Amino acid sequence: GEYTVCTGLLPKAGVWSFYKSAGNYMPYCLGNMFESVGVEETYAYHNNSYTYYRRDQSHVNMGYTFKGIGNGVEEYVENVWPQSDLEMVEGSIPEYLSSDKQFHAYYMTVSGHLDYSTEKNAMSAKNWELVKDLECSDTLKAYYACNIELDRAIEALIKKLEEAGIADKTVIAITPDHYPYGLEQEGATPYEIWEELLGRKVDTEFELYKSCFLLYCAGTKNAPTIDKPCFSADILPTLLNLFGFEYDSRLLMG
Repeated sequence: GEYTVCTGLLPKAGVWSFYKSAGNYMPYCLGNMFESVGVEETYAYHNNSYTYYRRDQSHVNMGYTFKGIGNGVEEYVENVWPQSDLEMVEGSIPEYLSSDKQFHAYYMTVSGHLDYSTEKNAMSAKNWELVKDLECSDTLKAYYACNIELDRAIEALIKKLEEAGIADKTVIAITPDHYPYGLEQEGATPYEIWEELLGRKVDTEFELYKSCFLLYCAGTKNAPTIDKPCFSADILPTLLNLFGFEYDSRLLMG
């Protein structure tokens, strides 16, 4: 999922396509595209191991100064499981908001990852008080609780952008790289928690993988909600078009 979103390409089954891409020319990834027009601050952050999936190679090749747990992010993120998205955002913001230069920052978050319990998920335990009175199973409460950490991270980012006076000049794009498959490991049946979440049976062939793409800029008026089906590979070419970049669309799948 992350590979498709960042590259606009489809991965090859049985191969770590992102790792393999580190040896390829990747001019249309956002880090490289922004650098090509003079944006000097292009950072990527991950609040888990910086070598996981060999992001230390793939993300540098996409044009980023890449930091994770083990090469910088551990200075402001406690190494628990899962790590805090809020701590990552709050700790990294000063690196690119400390000057008047244009910037592009990419975050791969992890707080909403499995497992969904207070015993196995530090973020679920951290935010438990906010969900404990909900009328649902403890598994679903834990799922909501750990994702609150991402909400708080986005809130912190927006506040800092507002304080810097550039919220209306900054585009925020958010999408997940996979569905919360840890929910299938809980409950008496594989999809019991999914059915509780949706209030009905879930279509495991298509609906299970349905997700969303959020695109936001402060001050935008009459922002549309688009329900036309699209795919993760459509995100990169869409952003390239909206930013006015020139690229060869024959080299992208979306």
